Amino acid sequence: DKYIIRWYMNYNSRHGEFNRRDSFITYTTINSNGSVISANSSIEAFIWNSKDFNRIFFKSVVSNLIPVHEYSFQIHIKFDRSVNYITSNTYYFISPASYNDNVTIITSGDMGTSQQAYHMSQQVTTLATESYSNGTKSVITMWGGDLAYANNMEACYLRWDNWFHMISTMRINSNSSIFNNNTNNNNNNNNNNNTTVQFLLPMILSIGNHEGGLAVPISNVNFYYRFFTDYYFNSLNPLNSTQTQFLTTLRTDYGAYEIGNNIIFNLDSGISSNVDGEQLEWMKSKMKEYREWEMKERKRIRFYTLYHIPVFGTERDTELVEVEEMRKEWPKVFEENGVEMCFENHE
Repeated sequence: DKYIIRWYMNYNSRHGEFNRRDSFITYTTINSNGSVISANSSIEAFIWNSKDFNRIFFKSVVSNLIPVHEYSFQIHIKFDRSVNYITSNTYYFISPASYNDNVTIITSGDMGTSQQAYHMSQQVTTLATESYSNGTKSVITMWGGDLAYANNMEACYLRWDNWFHMISTMRINSNSSIFNNNTNNNNNNNNNNNTTVQFLLPMILSIGNHEGGLAVPISNVNFYYRFFTDYYFNSLNPLNSTQTQFLTTLRTDYGAYEIGNNIIFNLDSGISSNVDGEQLEWMKSKMKEYREWEMKERKRIRFYTLYHIPVFGTERDTELVEVEEMRKEWPKVFEENGVEMCFENHE
């Protein structure tokens, strides 16, 4: 019943400190009887000062969402030396599916920002819009690593900017939104004052070797963990733990996502986490936990996995130590727990 919204912007010290107390996101929906439901969510931030750029990264959690419902949101940011708020445009999303809702999953990987990648982004918009129009309201995207091909180099930050620009064009376009009567944009293509509302697509992302390398500590991965995880947000407040405890207990390079009656296990194929050890034990424990819940509730759930480097590749890197370790353990765990499909990438 929640989403995490992340974004970033250029930062100048003349703005002053980020004012967390007075910054917020407002998110709104309209229920079945026409009543407006609105709530606010706080915003967290951290600053990355690089020799090539200064950026501030933001995160907000919008929760208690009505399943498969249309929402709008607007961001309001306050800095100590600024009198006025920085206020965003209005954006739209569709809340996560509940257990009984159908879900469409669109997945790919090894993207970059070439002409072919932009063509793919147009295809994603077409597929997502068709799915929504045909009655499957919950559409998510999964990207299996090697996203911007910035190769973990700070000087290649513009590749990430281009990738985010491309990703932002992937939307669900709807002419029958509950917000039609309250939306005013430049996409009005008919005579009835109906407007096209563009819904952002939620993303699940897996780390690839072009984000970090292989067997690279999280702290040495420049972009991925700043953009897509809580690692740097948590590191600002390490909960009175030692750094070693923090890195062990607050890892963010793998996890499980509940999408309707589907559980997506997003795994790290040896980029920042060993494929055995802690990650393997976590995967076994989590899958067991879900299967026990399934038996108790008598509800069917489906397991899928997403990761970058294939367990049984066909072209390259088939003899990597990480691949050999995956082959020893991962297929057995997948089979014992009824994983229905593995989404692999890299080739």
